[in-house]
Amino acid sequence: MALLLGLALVTATFAGVYVFTSPRLSAQEEQFVHCYEEIRHADGSVGYLGHPPMDGAFQPDPGETHVKTHCFTTWADAAHFVTGGAVTLPANATQKDYEQATLEYSSQVYQEQLKAQR
Repeated sequence: MALLLGLALVTATFAGVYVFTSPRLSAQEEQFVHCYEEIRHADGSVGYLGHPPMDGAFQPDPGETHVKTHCFTTWADAAHFVTGGAVTLPANATQKDYEQATLEYSSQVYQEQLKAQR
């Protein structure tokens, strides 16, 4: 189950980056590099949606409850959070480093899930 959650977190991160990317920069975007919204779904499970910092408040889908916003000032901290500490990047990691490391982590989690199903 933890493996599936890890895969879902990384997938949601990449989807969120593309959905919420904005060409404008705000004061918050200069301070934070990436954020995750902690969401409680109607079935009681908790998920995370990753996105760049944004000006407005996050609006969850109907039936979901926004629990907390987690924003990070470094890509290393964002990777550490979304992978539950499994990915450790240097403090000066770039967005590209983050994307590569979390994609590799997601692929590893997926392969482990496939093995467990056999």
